[in-house]
Parts: sequence; structure tokens; C-alpha cells
Amino acid sequence: MNEAFFCSDLHLGHKTLMKGFRGTIFSSMEEHDNTITENLLALPRGSRLYILGDLFWKYNSEQMMQFFAKLRKKKIDLHLIEGNHDKTVNWKNVTIKSISQMKSITINKQPIFLCHYPMEVYNRSHYNAWSLYGHVHYEDETWKKNYANQHFQGKKLNVNLELHNFKPWSFDEIADHMSTMTDNWDLIKRESVIPHVHDFKHYSTSAGESYRCYCGVEATCILPLR
Repeated sequence: MNEAFFCSDLHLGHKTLMKGFRGTIFSSMEEHDNTITENLLALPRGSRLYILGDLFWKYNSEQMMQFFAKLRKKKIDLHLIEGNHDKTVNWKNVTIKSISQMKSITINKQPIFLCHYPMEVYNRSHYNAWSLYGHVHYEDETWKKNYANQHFQGKKLNVNLELHNFKPWSFDEIADHMSTMTDNWDLIKRESVIPHVHDFKHYSTSAGESYRCYCGVEATCILPLR
């Protein structure tokens, strides 16, 4: 399968952002847009690119078509997860492999949940699925509230381009990062899970003994299970 890459918050054409952090990196909107586009085109030919929202801001149709034509030339398969700034974009006649609000994928047996917004609980988070997201910008109001340390411990990563030298993350880079993170707070460890109902004949406990059911909720046995 072709190599997968992930990023969010390109904000091509979004001049307001040049008043903040991005304005300290780039001297103009043109340099900003060209640098990000060139970094995408540097991906291996035939790559899968997942953009987790906020691709353009007030790009006209001609600018959009030129951007997509460059990606097609490199045979890059583009998958878009819509962000709050993508609602006004007319995607008609645009070649994109998929457009969705959120998406669950699996790479090398690793479940990954994709959404523009950070989420504390998501599809298969209780099985240590990864969460990739964007939306939160470097030193914006949410960032200043120390959101990552307070609410989003576990297998989660903000793939905003601002946090990765304005380049997409590869799957291997994300895997290395996730190996340093704690387990998701809602992880259900399989060894502590009671068998499913049809397996109760293989399981017994004493009345009054606490156990964890398959959904992860602690319960107390009223009658012995034989």
C-alpha cells in the first residue's frame, strides 16, 4: 500500500494568520503558500495524503485548480477531512479521493481516527486507537490554556503544519511519537475483561465479587456464574 502522510491547517491564502505566528516564519502570503505546496509535492510519488481540515481560505477557483493539478501530477491521492474553514469551499469538479467530516482508517493493523477537532473519546479509543487532529494553532487561545496536558493525554497528535516545520507527518514518524505517549485514559485491557455472554459457561465467580464486564464497567456479581 502507498505510504500515508497526515497534516492539517494549511490555510492557503489566509492572510489574517500572517499577523500571528506564521508571520514570524514567512515574509509574505505567497512565500507561505508556495512553501507549503512545495513540501506537499516533495512527498513520494503515489502517496496518500490525509489533510485534516482548513485547506484554503478565500482561494478562487483558478488557484484551487492549480493546486490540485500539481498534486495530480505527482499522483498523490488526497483525502480531505473537512474543517471549519472548508464549509464555504465549492468542491464541485475537484478531484479528491474522499471528503468526510471524520474518518476511521487502519494502517499496519493500527486503528486511526481522523477529525479536524481534538476529541477525548472517539472510535476505538478504548482499544488505544490513535487520534489525529488539527484546529488548535500554536499559541492560540486554546493552546494557552495548556489543553494538551489537561485534556488530551494518550495516543493523540495535533498534525497542524505549524508544529512540524510546515511539513506533513509520515506514518512512521507518528508511530515513533505514539510509542512515547501514555495509553488512552479509557483503554480497556483485554485481560481484565469478562468473556462475552456466550462464554459465561467457561467463567465462574463468587457472589459479591467485583469484576469488569466486557464494556469496561465494574459490576458486582449477585449470583455465582457457573
